[in-house]
Amino acid sequence: VVLQETVLELGRQADRAHDRNVQAALFDSIRKLRGADTEFAAHFAQDLEASLATLHAPRVSRRLEELTMPAQGLSLVENVEMDEGAVLGSIAARGDSRNSLALQLMGYRFGVLAGGPAFDAEHLPLGPHALCHALRSACDWLMLSMDARLLLYRQFEKVAMAHYPALLETLNARLVGDGILPHLSFVPVRMRAATP
Repeated sequence: VVLQETVLELGRQADRAHDRNVQAALFDSIRKLRGADTEFAAHFAQDLEASLATLHAPRVSRRLEELTMPAQGLSLVENVEMDEGAVLGSIAARGDSRNSLALQLMGYRFGVLAGGPAFDAEHLPLGPHALCHALRSACDWLMLSMDARLLLYRQFEKVAMAHYPALLETLNARLVGDGILPHLSFVPVRMRAATP
């Protein structure tokens, strides 16, 4: 659905574009997206499966803003690369803040599976940072223009992340059903009213 919505939006932009070069770039992105559903989903799932398979390995940062930074020394970084990391990082941060309780519960349960401390949202294999990392990897395979990638990221947030709370609920319910911290729940701390 994300790819289909992206294709539709790219088509609308191509209709409005007056420059032939811009239209050609948009049509090239549409051509790459059409029929790529299966392969795109496979690359996306493969990245998530790899993060689940390395559950016991040392935890790796999935902050997308850091992926664009140079590994050694100082160098110039293109604004486009920084924009891509910033867009994905903000999508992940919004997903994290909107689903903090479910992510916290799932983090504790995944910690039990890994035999270690609870996972935070950044390191959680199925957390919003991992999803955005998998999305970026799948987009690398498509070799889309940066404008098309950014549009695809926005469609991902609009379409796929709208269903993310239900996915987290299902995952937590599955882990509870498998006996992993079945009685774990969130109890808010209530402050007592101050006595005069």
